[in-house]
Amino acid sequence: MPNKSTSYLILLTALLVAYTIWDYSGKSKQEMIKLNSKAIPIEGIDSIDEIEISSASGKVSLSRTSEKEWNITHPVTDRANTKKIENILVVLTELKKFDSISSRNAPSLSEMGLTENSLSVKLLSDNNFIGKIILGNATGITDTIYAQWNDKNKEGTPFFCWSDIKEVIDVPYDKIRDKKLVNIPVEEIREIEINDQSGSSLNVDKTAGGKSWLITKPLKTNTDDGNFNEWLSTIINLTSQAFIDKANSKIAAAFTTITKTISILTNEKGGGAIIEFAKSDNGTAVFAKVSDRPGVIFQIDRKALDSINLNPNTIRDQRLFPFNPKSVVALDLVAMPNNRVNLIQDNNGWQIIDNAQKIKADDQRIFKILKTLSEEQVEKFVADAAGDLKPWGLDQPTLSITIKSVTLDPQKPTKKNDSPNLIDVNRKLLVKGQLAKDQDVIEYYATIEGSGTVAKLSPAFPSILPIRTLDYKELYLWPPFDLANLQSINTSKPPQTSLDLQYKYQSNEWSATLANENISKQINTIQALKLAQHLSLPIRATRWLSKNTGEAEIALLNPCRKIEFTLVDGNENIYPFKIELAPISKQASNILYYARINDNREICLIDRENFDVLDMPIIRESSEK
Repeated sequence: MPNKSTSYLILLTALLVAYTIWDYSGKSKQEMIKLNSKAIPIEGIDSIDEIEISSASGKVSLSRTSEKEWNITHPVTDRANTKKIENILVVLTELKKFDSISSRNAPSLSEMGLTENSLSVKLLSDNNFIGKIILGNATGITDTIYAQWNDKNKEGTPFFCWSDIKEVIDVPYDKIRDKKLVNIPVEEIREIEINDQSGSSLNVDKTAGGKSWLITKPLKTNTDDGNFNEWLSTIINLTSQAFIDKANSKIAAAFTTITKTISILTNEKGGGAIIEFAKSDNGTAVFAKVSDRPGVIFQIDRKALDSINLNPNTIRDQRLFPFNPKSVVALDLVAMPNNRVNLIQDNNGWQIIDNAQKIKADDQRIFKILKTLSEEQVEKFVADAAGDLKPWGLDQPTLSITIKSVTLDPQKPTKKNDSPNLIDVNRKLLVKGQLAKDQDVIEYYATIEGSGTVAKLSPAFPSILPIRTLDYKELYLWPPFDLANLQSINTSKPPQTSLDLQYKYQSNEWSATLANENISKQINTIQALKLAQHLSLPIRATRWLSKNTGEAEIALLNPCRKIEFTLVDGNENIYPFKIELAPISKQASNILYYARINDNREICLIDRENFDVLDMPIIRESSEK
């Protein structure tokens, strides 16, 4: 016959099953958890600063640092994975219990597996015991185990909880160690230095403003944000594939030859970490030591280490001529043999300086050109300390670009009155295009004067920088104006008689004469107003042509459309404007037209869209007969 304990267990199991079916029928596991009280009466995890996990495999002790990070203190001394430890604490403090087990005729603690040798977690705060939870045997009810919480005052009553708590708690200490070699926030890093056994060195420092990085060794240049961040991420995310704690003379001997050293310095004085790397005898394995994790050797992926390149070209700014386009106040371009463009920016925008005269330049196009130039990337860097520029022909450049920028004085950024202390900075880019050796192609090389750095450029580089003064001239054919200043429009298709339109802005009235005949009633006022508005915008050319363009001159001897309009200001001053148009070809699909403004010798091109508006009929077709 079964003894009393066995009978009790059979009865208890049956009652619990019945209770579960009756009370939890149709409910999910999550719903069941919500229905029960907390197993550990602790609110939050911030007060816990020590943990002891005991199991059949031994004891693991953990301690929280002043920086709210967790360390393993037993059986090894090392940094723990703080997120994993906090996850264990969250699971524990949110653990729910089912019905407590009555002491009367209940199984013994030993039968429930709640002994000193059982899996348990002890929690402490400031070296004071908070309590201990013990996790025991399975209850016989699916997915549940016996458990007991003992606080500093008394031994608690056993209860049921879900069995998956053991999977969270009962893990080898190696599984909760921090696999990342370093644990330094990116924002706290101020300098990185890498050296290898060949003597190569690479230094990168955060700039004074703390927003960008500067390569300081083996050369001084800016970094490329994308490439540098990827490179930095590789360093700070180096992870261990295995931990080696016990003395291993063979592995220790490998560190007699350091293959690579990475020094990471933080904003705090003396803060950071130094990582030393060594290889096994056969070179197949890579080991590492970290200064702030003494006594531990890490085995890491060789490919990860090899990806941390000491070549500055992998992280340097790949731009040819980096500058802020908005800070530029002057541009001087000299292209051999005799082309020169001299531009300055004043209160009226960009101006072309030509024979001591100012000609309005095209602000939009100049900014676009400057932006493109500032973003242009090199094909490759070929030298960084070139004393002699002859090998690339840069001692006799075919193009020089001088940019004058206004910027803050890095030595004294503000004046005594706290206003910005602005200074002028001049930088010159020298470019040489020459035939490549044994090739029927032109190669382009460039250097910033005085830098010693030489770069090979893309074959398409010449296309980004026009060398004609006319390419910088304002593309608007006349200034915009208010329709209130419009007095008249005269339009014709030579040799036809011109149509003379008079406009009264205040009453929005149009009148027209054709061959001295008043035909005002025949005006299409919608078309007339559309033409007037188009003239006022004003019209923007596609491109200015060089002077004395023979075909254009001939075509404009017989224009297909001529428009003259007159503006009057408040002082009764009269300003006449004239535009003559001719197609560049006789084809019906012609998309560009020659245009001459006010009898100027310079001719431009306008597109078909502009021409169609200028050429539209103003008189109704039915009335033209």
